[in-house]
Amino acid sequence: MLTREKIMRLLTLLLITLFASLSQAWADTETTTNGNPVEQQIIQLEQRLTELTTHLEQLNQIVNSQIMEELQQLRVDVETLKNQPLEKSAEKPQPATEKEATVLILKGWSYRPEKIKFNNYYAIDVELTNHAGKDILEFDARLNFRDTLGGYLYSINLSRNLNIPAGATRIDQGSRENNRLIGEEHQMRKIQSQDIVVQLVVRRIVFADGSIQRF
Repeated sequence: MLTREKIMRLLTLLLITLFASLSQAWADTETTTNGNPVEQQIIQLEQRLTELTTHLEQLNQIVNSQIMEELQQLRVDVETLKNQPLEKSAEKPQPATEKEATVLILKGWSYRPEKIKFNNYYAIDVELTNHAGKDILEFDARLNFRDTLGGYLYSINLSRNLNIPAGATRIDQGSRENNRLIGEEHQMRKIQSQDIVVQLVVRRIVFADGSIQRF
């Protein structure tokens, strides 16, 4: 099948040939003698022009035919898409926080200034309740602190080896390694507690019976 690019090349070649023939005929006319009448050259030129015109018409028909085929195929594709039913959007999975809330719940939190040597720190106390129905041996979790607009403030890792019996509440008193805020370097000291949003993110819980739950 001829592509549009090939057809345009053929048209260009035909036009070049036509102009070359006209130029040659004109040059021959200027140098014509009585032995080579002008009428004969005009007849030859008209024949050549007729041939070229026929080729152009044939190429035009080919181009128009290809265009009509493409348009028809586009119409078929459009109708096919119209008749296809819209796929129902997949149901969104339940957020992990809802699942976590049924196991380990953040009951409350607070931070307080604490002076260690020559530096001022903010110790963070976290109150957690075990709703799993069985004793928690240890867990991997962290707290994310954000402002009321959702902007990130700070995050801490909770103590991994905090044992919480089933149904009991324990307070994780922040250790210096992972639960301290340096007051001079952090903006949380300038924000009221009610203006801070806290999110408990649980990654894994190990129960006393040896079972492990991951989130």
